[in-house]
Amino acid sequence: MSDSPTSYQHIVYLGAGESAEMDALVATTEQLTLVESQPLRAEKLRKRGKGNDSIRVIEQCVAGSEREVVFTEYNLPWAAGINLPPTLQALYPGLKTLKKRTLSTVAINELINSCALEPKQKNMLVIDLLGQEEELLTGLDPDQLHRFKEIVFVTGKASIFDDVIESITQHLQSHLPGFKPNDQITIPQGRLLPWQQTVAFQLDPAALQIIELQQQLTAARVQIAEVTQQRDQQKAAREAADRTKTEQQALADTLTQQLQASEAAKAELTKQRDQATQVRDQLQTQLKQASSTKIQLEKQRDELTTQRDQASQARDQLKGQLELRISELSHTLAETHENTDQLTRKLTEEQQSAAQLSGKVHQLKAELDHKAASYEANRQDMAIALRMQAVRDADLKELQQRYAKVLSIKDAQEALLRKLTERLSNAANYLQKTETASDNISSPQALVGELMEAFSGAAD
Repeated sequence: MSDSPTSYQHIVYLGAGESAEMDALVATTEQLTLVESQPLRAEKLRKRGKGNDSIRVIEQCVAGSEREVVFTEYNLPWAAGINLPPTLQALYPGLKTLKKRTLSTVAINELINSCALEPKQKNMLVIDLLGQEEELLTGLDPDQLHRFKEIVFVTGKASIFDDVIESITQHLQSHLPGFKPNDQITIPQGRLLPWQQTVAFQLDPAALQIIELQQQLTAARVQIAEVTQQRDQQKAAREAADRTKTEQQALADTLTQQLQASEAAKAELTKQRDQATQVRDQLQTQLKQASSTKIQLEKQRDELTTQRDQASQARDQLKGQLELRISELSHTLAETHENTDQLTRKLTEEQQSAAQLSGKVHQLKAELDHKAASYEANRQDMAIALRMQAVRDADLKELQQRYAKVLSIKDAQEALLRKLTERLSNAANYLQKTETASDNISSPQALVGELMEAFSGAAD
């Protein structure tokens, strides 16, 4: 690439065109990457480099970043691009636009990364894209740019390009120190047009080392500041840890006290739970007993109801028998009254006594009905007491008292029924005697006296 051929590791050529000097480029580098955005030119490059593995052709429009751009083609093929300097029209008044098309650009950083350049090797970057020089320099990371030992810009010789050259030089000096202008670096003259020239920069190893040392010094200062800050933070952390330890010790003491208190409370709660369990078991036992008692009382109630019904039936039978016997006796007395006046008078007295006896019978019947009604009321009270038994134990005691009263009433009724049965039995026996011995009666007065004596004795 210079007057005396120099071997390069890798040359990256942006805006390669048709690369008339391709053979010269291949002779001076181990690896050549040619970047061209126009399809026809890129195809020609691929044909020329076919069979040579060291040549790589990339058909891509390069910019500082990825975006959509308008690519313009002119009647001068080499003028095609996305950012043609307006001053070029002054040099070529006949420059005309032939075609415009929208392209997607590739960022220069991504493109350089794809080249896999090895650091600290002799690599060259050629930028032959009019109007894009500063954009490409701005978009390229310093680390990527420092992978090149030499950078060559292809620009114009006219004074209108002086601003571009000055801008490139200032950007490199201010943002990329280490690159120095080097007029000895060129590209083959066959590639340049009469109005073109090259501006080359070479990476100064000493300047690069100074930059690296400055960067290392800055990094060391940052590390020292970070270490100092970490030391202060560790000191503060130790102090905070000591305070935290003291607070944690106090908290541990408090928690120990709270734990002891909670253990005592737990023991008390356990005791209360055991007591509650005992009370619950007792209540369950009492409930079972109450249920059993309720069943027994209901069974006894049913038995009493049955007995009451049987007593009522027996009472009705005895009443019928007594009425029948009294009717028969009245008939016999009426026949006896027809025989004698005295017997009539005695029979009248006997009828009066019979009427009294009938009144007593009705009185006994009324008492039985009253007792039955009282028994029914007591039965209802007993049913209410049974419902209340499930609520409280005190109701059970009251129910037992009422049941004892019912039993007492029942015993009284049974005694009364026994007395009534005895009376009716005596009356029946006596009437039977009178029927069997009616022919042997000596006097009606004796018959009536004996009957009254039998009823009055039964009444006593």
